[in-house]
Amino acid sequence: MTFRGEDLLLSGAWILAIGSLIDTIGQTRQTFTHSDQGKDLIVKGNGIEAFGNSLQAIGRTKLFKPERELAQIYTIFGAWLEAAGNSTNAVGVSIVLNGAEEEGVKIDSLGSGVQGLGAAFEAVGAYLEVDSSYRALAVIGNSFISLGSFLAAIGLFTF
Repeated sequence: MTFRGEDLLLSGAWILAIGSLIDTIGQTRQTFTHSDQGKDLIVKGNGIEAFGNSLQAIGRTKLFKPERELAQIYTIFGAWLEAAGNSTNAVGVSIVLNGAEEEGVKIDSLGSGVQGLGAAFEAVGAYLEVDSSYRALAVIGNSFISLGSFLAAIGLFTF
């Protein structure tokens, strides 16, 4: 069975949404209980998000067209960076769960920064995409993701 680029982009988006929801439930649970409850969901959510980002990077690579090379390179690179950032977040929170809180928080903060950088690359790639019908939405959405990730990194770093 061969997946087309569009199928991978759409599947990746849905998987990202599911991962974000699981992560959010974990974050909410942790906030309300003031404990480590929910961190297991945060790890799983970030792992699922990394998988979704990877599918999107592969889908964009399959859709690559030389005439739009620069924009596509930015979005592909950005999706891979987001996947790396989410994976790093999952590792950091796992380390916190295993008792090394300071080291885990630093790694989690790094992951959020990498994720923010990836979303920024995707925003630039969307901006450079001249003939896209969803250009403005992609620029704004990725800019918000980037800003949120950078704020999370700063918040964790000051922990």
